[in-house]
Amino acid sequence: MSAKAANALRRKGARRRKARCPVCGRVAVTRFAPFCSLHCADVDLVRWFDGGYVVPGHEPAGRAPNDDDNDGAA
Repeated sequence: MSAKAANALRRKGARRRKARCPVCGRVAVTRFAPFCSLHCADVDLVRWFDGGYVVPGHEPAGRAPNDDDNDGAA
């Protein structure tokens, strides 16, 4: 963006929105981005570990969820 365009935006009162922490909603801090603190980053990590967040997907056709390629024989 050119300096002229940036000045025009400032004159119109346009402001850059501050990023918010996805856990608590406070303003994010660069050091812990996208979170506001180490505490919120840890809360988010625990949510992943506990299964609070799930990435959607599907099992391949013809395979059971715990089906291994080996039969346990060494």
